[in-house]
Amino acid sequence: MVFVLASGVSLPLNAQTIYKYQSADGSWHFSDKPPASKADGKTQQLELTSEKPTIDAPQVKMVSQDGHKNIVATNPWAGPVEMLVEIRTDQYDYLRHTLPADSTETLLEVPQNQTVDLDFYYVPGEPLDSIPKPQEYSPPFAPGKTYGISQGFNGQFSHNEQPNLYALDIAMPLGSDIHAARGGIVMAVKDQYVIGSASYAYFYDKANYVNILHDDGTTAIYAHILQGSVKVKVGDRVSRGQLLARSGNSGFSTGPHLHFAVRMNSNGHLKSVPFQVVDEKGGAFPLNSGDFLVGW
Repeated sequence: MVFVLASGVSLPLNAQTIYKYQSADGSWHFSDKPPASKADGKTQQLELTSEKPTIDAPQVKMVSQDGHKNIVATNPWAGPVEMLVEIRTDQYDYLRHTLPADSTETLLEVPQNQTVDLDFYYVPGEPLDSIPKPQEYSPPFAPGKTYGISQGFNGQFSHNEQPNLYALDIAMPLGSDIHAARGGIVMAVKDQYVIGSASYAYFYDKANYVNILHDDGTTAIYAHILQGSVKVKVGDRVSRGQLLARSGNSGFSTGPHLHFAVRMNSNGHLKSVPFQVVDEKGGAFPLNSGDFLVGW
């Protein structure tokens, strides 16, 4: 997940049909294909579209007022965000400023007739000088479920550089329940995109996600979720094991899965940090490609 922003518009995407059906054992299933067996229960077709409004994100913009221009930063998220801003006039200014949750602040004032070129990006969380003490996480899915790791730490496909160096791709079928691996505050949610692909760079920042802020200042990203499946809202405090959303295939993705990583703001850079996933007795699961996690 890349948190670099520039002005732009969302491109329209085609609608996608998701099939929801109940099997003979009473379990509900979600798939992009209809059930193969007529013995399965009644099938519902869920039409997912990209007509949802753009989700608010931190931004920096110019506001003209009283003969000058204010460069204003806004953070609509339920947690701090560091803004890094390049301002090019007849001089060059570089600003770093951390905005508290749900706040707007003026960063700089320039003359009204001054030409200004503005770029910015943002990093979730307060800047941290060192990696917080490692914490234990439960598998981010329902108790009793078992899913395999399709890509672990330092994976060569897309986990070989920051901010995804220490990330897990968990092969969860479309529509599988995603649960919080650790408690915290829902800092941000994106629930905008219908489809995904690993064939086009366009999809790099098009993953739906839930971002949880922990008490130690780190954040957990639950990405590629199914559009329309989010069960929490920004500002909610969630506990370990709470249902967050369902797995999907949005964004830069080769197939339905959950991308899970723990991150920190390291001096203005978004970095993933190592973590442990433990079983019900506190034993650590191996986190290599091909290993399995069991929910509890």
